[in-house]
Amino acid sequence: MLMSEAKILHICVNYRNDHETKSFVESCLKLTGADQVFFVVCDNSAERFDSVGEILKPLAQKKNILLLANDDNPGYLGAAHRALEKIRSTLGLAPQDFSHVILSNTDLVIDSKAFYAELLKLAADSEVGLQAPSVISTLTGREGNPLYPVRPSLRKIRRLRFVYGYYALAVCYHLLSFLKARFLRCQNPSEGRGSVASDPYAVHGSFLILRSIFFRRGGTLNYPVRLYGEELFLAEQVRKLKLKTEILFFLKVVHREKGTESHWWGRIGLSRRTFIFKKESINYIASLWEAIA
Repeated sequence: MLMSEAKILHICVNYRNDHETKSFVESCLKLTGADQVFFVVCDNSAERFDSVGEILKPLAQKKNILLLANDDNPGYLGAAHRALEKIRSTLGLAPQDFSHVILSNTDLVIDSKAFYAELLKLAADSEVGLQAPSVISTLTGREGNPLYPVRPSLRKIRRLRFVYGYYALAVCYHLLSFLKARFLRCQNPSEGRGSVASDPYAVHGSFLILRSIFFRRGGTLNYPVRLYGEELFLAEQVRKLKLKTEILFFLKVVHREKGTESHWWGRIGLSRRTFIFKKESINYIASLWEAIA
């Protein structure tokens, strides 16, 4: 299948998770509606080999998969932005040429066998710019959506900026947040929810679905920070573009959060490197909030 024939563009971002990425993409190819999807696999760990790893290379033999190597790890949205620019420059296709642009991690299992087909046949509101499925974490057992039901206040954003101004304070905050989620674990995270939730503020970043209207109105994935805060960056754009966000709870995704970490502390702890990235992110997000305060 030629990319120009695809209705959905699915961008998958890999970082030192080659086996699971290959497995995820191969499982996606088996879903109903996958014949309408073109996949771009962005390897953000390509500095190991100066190219895409050997485990991922067999994927390139399929006509509807493009592999891109990023040897400088530009981050989650950074990789997706590069993928869109590559498609634009080499094939002359813009993101708005697809009905949906999906951006996802690869430590996932799509638990809806007709995921792409259901997405394509869904008659969405013409003003919906961002969608997300149900995302269940294997780490906490909880539903990840919505990430923020309502827009965080400037006061909360400033409080987070203060917390991430000090490493020791950020470590405590990070650990307490994890423990809170762990102890609030529920057995049936989707119980009581409808099939669709309309217009929450922000959704979980592990699996994002951007509709063509988002790009037609000027939305971008060109995030000026390397990592973290991507959900708020996109949510603010949806808000400013006067679009809506929608959660499709009838589409199920399992987030295998332990998949990309070799040690439990990598999930619930906070390394110096991660602290720096999060500090940069919250400083940028705070600047957005304060600009319109």
